[in-house]
Amino acid sequence: ESTPLAIDGILYFNAQNGFYAVDGVTGQQIWKKDANATTRRGLAYWPGDARTPGRLIGSTGTRLIALDLKTGFPVQGFGEDGTVEMGTQMASPPTIYKHLIITPGTTPLIRAWNARTGALVWTFNLIAQPGQPGHETWENDAWKTIGGTNVWGYLTVDNERGIVYIPNSIAGSDYVGVERPGNNAYGTSLVAVDAATGTLKWYQQLVHHDTWDYDLAAHPTLFDATINGRRIPAVAQIGKFGLLFMFDRVTGQPLFG
Repeated sequence: ESTPLAIDGILYFNAQNGFYAVDGVTGQQIWKKDANATTRRGLAYWPGDARTPGRLIGSTGTRLIALDLKTGFPVQGFGEDGTVEMGTQMASPPTIYKHLIITPGTTPLIRAWNARTGALVWTFNLIAQPGQPGHETWENDAWKTIGGTNVWGYLTVDNERGIVYIPNSIAGSDYVGVERPGNNAYGTSLVAVDAATGTLKWYQQLVHHDTWDYDLAAHPTLFDATINGRRIPAVAQIGKFGLLFMFDRVTGQPLFG
């Protein structure tokens, strides 16, 4: 399921047995880095800056890995020998914001890592914590023990406004919700977070107390809407249930009621 990256005439991609670079015209293999349990849907690319060369970002198992574009070797100076332990696996590649690598995962945590060093910068919990908006939607303190609320699809970032949009999955188990009374924020929600700090900006729960596995699988799509002559930066999210939701991407307010 890997989607290749095309960078300066070279295609970079991963498979179950490693990472590859091939000539984009001839298909000739340039290098291969052996690896197991790579991120299923592909790689991310950080273009670097004046101090640091660009690099590929992927994962093997629960470890985030940075690879040299020319050789495929792990980048020294990034974490420990080019890898960082995340404590979770990624089903889809991370998204890049400036010098940050923002990673989804199979646990209810979204994290941002320094693209140069691999250091953890911020963490956002996809289960509404005490003091956060939506915490009251967890009855009987179910937030302490529940699982789920993870991201296996793609994150989307608005680089101009510095907002990352998170399509979240169901809280707890599929098809039964007795162990988690309440609406269970931020389960099956579109969540907007400050990309630089990990601070919640807004959320919209598209299915309250989801029991039908209506995970938000598609990546959020950014577009501009014109309503009554006014141009509004917007974000669209489609779900498994056949409905398209459209919000003001800054405030989270619905565009059409």
